[in-house]
Amino acid sequence: MSTQSSKSLLFRWASFLVIASLIVYIMIIGRSVIIPLMFAGFVAVLFSPVSTWLDNNKFPRWLSSLICLIAALVVISGIITFFYTQSKNFTGDLETLGDSLNKLISDFSEWLNETTGNQKLLQLDTLQEALGALLQGNSNMITQGLAQATASFIQILLFMTFLVSFLIYRDAILKFLLMALNGNDNHIKGIILKVKNVVRNYIIGIFLVIGVLAFFNSIALLALGIEHAIFFAVFAAVLNIVPFIGPLVGSIFPAIFALVMKDSLWYPFGVILYFIVIQSFESYLITPHIVGRKVSVNPMFTILAIFIGNMIWGVAGMILFIPLTAMLKQIFDEVDHLKPYGYIMGGMNEEKSQSNSNDQPAT
Repeated sequence: MSTQSSKSLLFRWASFLVIASLIVYIMIIGRSVIIPLMFAGFVAVLFSPVSTWLDNNKFPRWLSSLICLIAALVVISGIITFFYTQSKNFTGDLETLGDSLNKLISDFSEWLNETTGNQKLLQLDTLQEALGALLQGNSNMITQGLAQATASFIQILLFMTFLVSFLIYRDAILKFLLMALNGNDNHIKGIILKVKNVVRNYIIGIFLVIGVLAFFNSIALLALGIEHAIFFAVFAAVLNIVPFIGPLVGSIFPAIFALVMKDSLWYPFGVILYFIVIQSFESYLITPHIVGRKVSVNPMFTILAIFIGNMIWGVAGMILFIPLTAMLKQIFDEVDHLKPYGYIMGGMNEEKSQSNSNDQPAT
């Protein structure tokens, strides 16, 4: 490789790192505006067919956009109300949970010390005190967090403004993209349409998966006699939005609750066994058939997107960076000189799917 080519390659990589760093910096300092903007964009993509249908039925654009906004707010308000009421009932039992957990720790400490004959082998007083302080200090953490979320009027106002703006000016936004990208209009429109379909299918699919998981989780936890079964079931289903990490966290809470509040180890064992089984079905059967394989990103980039999203935007980033990554993969797949990046982001899944199809016997 010549010196000129080496310098050109080095310059391109340096430019890429500078631009990427600048983008991350803007995302961090502008998170209060960019996060509601991103959420509004995804919701606008989800509701754009409804708005278009209303437009075709002689509704003014502003009225169709307002109807979509009200529908979105009703859904969001229903979700927040459900978790707020359920979490209030749950946090009322945290004091009892703390007492039961302290007793369990004491019994285990006494049994271990008596079995080994060493009274100083396991001293858990400090752990019990820390646990009590933790439960006391965070007894209303969930309720307060949801209350703060609903009280964030500026964020909600920004979300509403952006959502209505996206729906009203969606034709102008499309024209702007065509002018800015300055390419074949039909090809660019095709890419935009595919990206919109990927986002829409992903969001609808995720909600369907949450509904299916919440249904089966509720049946299983109710059958096991776990208190607050509906809360734990829906909570674990919603956490499934965050792959790998979410299902693990969602299964730990009901398992710990069953361990402390029930008088047999079979209850937490049953909870853990159920979540292992349902997550296996979710990973290999439910999500691939509902969400679709074409929007999937391979596990390496999924985990990378989760951690980068958490570093930049916290929990909101963990949620938003999954569909953002799926969007980027779809764009890379449609642009010739970016196809290698799209392949590495999803090639493992595509090769696995192709291998499975090749293994099918010919008919």
